[in-house]
Amino acid sequence: MNVAFDQTDPKSIESYAKKLEGKSLRGTLLNKGVPVSVVNDRDRGNFGSLLERHYFELPVNNESVPDFTRAGVELKATPVKRLKNGNLVSKERLVFGMIDFMKIHKEEFETSAFLSKNALVLLVFYLHEQKVNVLDYIVQLARLWGIPETDLPIIKNDWEKIVTKVRKGKAHEIMSGDTLYLEACTKAANNKARRPQPFSDETAKPRALALKARYMSELFRQLSEKKKWESPDVEPIVKSIREYSSGKTFENIVIERFRPFLGLPVSEIRKKLGLALESKQKDEFAWVARAILGVKTKHIEEFEKAGVVMKTIQLKKSGMPKEDMSFPIFRYNEIINEKWDIAENNDTEIEAELKQHLEQRFFFVVFRCEDVCKKPEERILEKVMFWNMPEQDLEDHARKVWEETIKRINTGKAHQLTKKSEDPVVHVRPHAKNGADTIPTPKNGMLVKKCFWLDKKYIQKQVRS
Repeated sequence: MNVAFDQTDPKSIESYAKKLEGKSLRGTLLNKGVPVSVVNDRDRGNFGSLLERHYFELPVNNESVPDFTRAGVELKATPVKRLKNGNLVSKERLVFGMIDFMKIHKEEFETSAFLSKNALVLLVFYLHEQKVNVLDYIVQLARLWGIPETDLPIIKNDWEKIVTKVRKGKAHEIMSGDTLYLEACTKAANNKARRPQPFSDETAKPRALALKARYMSELFRQLSEKKKWESPDVEPIVKSIREYSSGKTFENIVIERFRPFLGLPVSEIRKKLGLALESKQKDEFAWVARAILGVKTKHIEEFEKAGVVMKTIQLKKSGMPKEDMSFPIFRYNEIINEKWDIAENNDTEIEAELKQHLEQRFFFVVFRCEDVCKKPEERILEKVMFWNMPEQDLEDHARKVWEETIKRINTGKAHQLTKKSEDPVVHVRPHAKNGADTIPTPKNGMLVKKCFWLDKKYIQKQVRS
């Protein structure tokens, strides 16, 4: 190897990587003397492999040691995408490697293969653009990164949750929504792929350890030396790392904040918190929930980084939620190009948005009426809970409705998507300002905007469980 950096020095490696910023691999590799035939053909479709082999000239490494072994630095290329408002966010989670169920149960976090290999990471962020050759993606940022002290307790707890399920013979029950920052995401070309696990005869889906996409978006903003958030309207729940010293997890801390207020009406909660008795807040219940958590801002930092969605649920006297739960609208011409299962090391496939939404962790704050509640302050704080959709519901209901949606759109039946009567968990219906709020379809012209909904009876069942 005749590379222009010190292979034993992390800072030298980072400086060499920074030379890529604002440039494409095609031009950089050609200037570096890599043959045109190699640039055009070899490893086509995989930005990370091209970067690793031809820019850094690293040998293929599938072992539990960092790519730059002598410097203890792991190389990770990860895509960002541009939103309509011009902001750049992470396109996807950052995958570290496949989980070996037969080995990971023997490890402890501090000496784990995951931490050993990824203690210091060189992150290379590149802009992913549709219909652009992978060689022409522009590198946005290259920086060294290690897990921050404030995030380490959460990531450690996430890792331990995953490994605990393996140790209990429940690797087949692992879900991305089990955890906050570090997840065990599915990684297989098809839904039928399975791997053995050590303490059960039941096989499990292949999974990989990964940092969630929302975490990567925040990390990109921090490393690019922009403001921590596009808006300063954000505050953490945990103000000091010392709050974890007693062995508490983040979830423990959150739940404990609510315990003194359970069973109280909103009016009494306001008094205890010293809040104004007459509120003009648009979302009264979310405002009260954030106040209980000690957050004065609209956004909660840990929830934003983890992709946790806080949902306030209002129950009628019968215990039935007032309404179904909606998700963002989908675009008919785009959803038909999505994939539910994404193959490992694939830069081109687009993961289903519905799957991404339902694999998130939710934090339910449940209020109920004892009788007829005419005012928000009359509602009682019933319970709070972290929740994520069970794997069986995700596959047997959400996936099937998503697949049926694509099938009907492709066959000219975009106006006849899955009704509430067709599935007890997920259905599709309009989510628009009015009948004129339409978008194009492949075969049915312009149709009103629609989205996926969780049925309120299903939500009731989850809240009760």
